[in-house]
Amino acid sequence: MTRIYVVTPAYNAASTIDQTIASVVNQAGPFELHYHVQDGGSTDGTLERLMSWSERLSSGQAAHYCQGLKFTFESSPDAGMYDAIYTGFGSVEPAGEDWQTWINADDILAPGACALMAAIDGDQRGQMVSWVSGAAAVVSNGTVIAQVDRPLCADVIREGLCDGLHWDFVQQEGTFFRRRIWDAIDLETEFRAFKLAGDWNLWRNFAKTTELYQVGYPLGYFHERPGQLSQRERAKYE
Repeated sequence: MTRIYVVTPAYNAASTIDQTIASVVNQAGPFELHYHVQDGGSTDGTLERLMSWSERLSSGQAAHYCQGLKFTFESSPDAGMYDAIYTGFGSVEPAGEDWQTWINADDILAPGACALMAAIDGDQRGQMVSWVSGAAAVVSNGTVIAQVDRPLCADVIREGLCDGLHWDFVQQEGTFFRRRIWDAIDLETEFRAFKLAGDWNLWRNFAKTTELYQVGYPLGYFHERPGQLSQRERAKYE
């Protein structure tokens, strides 16, 4: 059975997190899903939304469409988004061949994204694939405003050129990877310690040993909205 672990880092995301959670727990297919939200100590009602989802899912009031769904959350101060993601993945216990991804608390996991991982596992060549991404896609006010295929190769990613300046980004939303390639990285220094661009550095490290496999349709959607971190800190990110 394919097992998939999804983490959402969250902080004061009450206005957006319901849509994100729904996009994950409504994933359908022959897989088991553990979804964990790592909250940074929200004060705006985010925790109430998480408790509501936990109660509804555990009681069966909210349906799920995969072979097994586990929803957990934790709230404690963190040192930033990548620290929260690191902590979130540390609180679950995948095996080496299990899949991981994270989706931020205002973004959307595309329908069928998790089922693709199960399809890969069901193929006799599936063990060759340990890192998967899709086309880049952006939503705003509930509408898809951009979608473009971005063919990339590990050589370019490894050299750090997929930085939005020299080459296109690897879109984080909808990028899946097996636990074993996550565990192979020095996560404390190469991911957790970053305040910005931690995903860029993670992909750079993955690309040293692993090929990126891509599909030509979105596996996740980036939610563009005013005031978000990726806009406020774009210059620092670059």
